Amino acid sequence: MSKQQKPAQEIIEEFIDRKLQDKEYTWGHTCKRSARRFLKFIEEKKWDLSSREIDRYDLEDFIRWLQSQPEDWADESINNMVFATRELLKYGSGRYNWKVVFAKHEPNSIYSDDLELPSGLQMEEETGEDILYVRDHEHEAILDECSNFRDQVLIRTLYDTGCRPSE
Repeated sequence: MSKQQKPAQEIIEEFIDRKLQDKEYTWGHTCKRSARRFLKFIEEKKWDLSSREIDRYDLEDFIRWLQSQPEDWADESINNMVFATRELLKYGSGRYNWKVVFAKHEPNSIYSDDLELPSGLQMEEETGEDILYVRDHEHEAILDECSNFRDQVLIRTLYDTGCRPSE
């Protein structure tokens, strides 16, 4: 297959269409939102992805740009946007010759261990704090208090998917 050049916006929309078909609903929509934010970011920067090499420092610029936006995203949300953007960059690199530094051994790789991601939640081992969760009897008590079917379905969905208290 010959690799043709397309504007970044077309490639990003193609990526979004594929992710919405290939992935589960939540991740597909995370990829969609992240890709559109990345498009806005590169348009503001006036980057041409057909000629610019993207590396970890560009991802760090994107993270800082996300943090500067009026939306107050949690660290976990920004991290998810970075993971989705990495998928977009792999897609653009594989299909349209975008120049992206992938190799983990490269210090400026988008997968570098030195990439400065927002801190997010610390794990139990790091904080020494207990992880909050709802026990079975508490789940049943919450269900008993639900006054309608919609609320019961919502509570069951949250419980069955292992949703975190912060979500």
